[in-house]
Amino acid sequence: METRELIIAMTVFVAIVAVVALITGVIGKAISNKTVREALRASPETVALVNQRLMARRRWRPEAVGLLVMALGAALAGAALIGPVEQRVVLLQLALLPGFVGAALVGLRWLPANRDGPAESLTDQQAE
Repeated sequence: METRELIIAMTVFVAIVAVVALITGVIGKAISNKTVREALRASPETVALVNQRLMARRRWRPEAVGLLVMALGAALAGAALIGPVEQRVVLLQLALLPGFVGAALVGLRWLPANRDGPAESLTDQQAE
């Protein structure tokens, strides 16, 4: 398999995954908005609690995405090692970017959480 073919196949795969992630994100936001609207109609005093619970959920954990991206880099490095010698340098260079991005995303786990953000949240504004 030529390097260009490998890059094109990986790009198509990443594009398909990105489109599916965007579609599921839009559907998730629509469901969340419907939940907040129903809570607002039923009992407005519970909207802050519903919003807090919805915001506490994380769809994608950075560590999981980082591990997936690092696996992509490892797959590229493995393809470089078993592939033709003339394409080895290009594939190893290509493997560096996902490896570094994945390591950075995995490293986010150990950064301190910023609890005092510059903007007030919706629940803070409603509490006043």
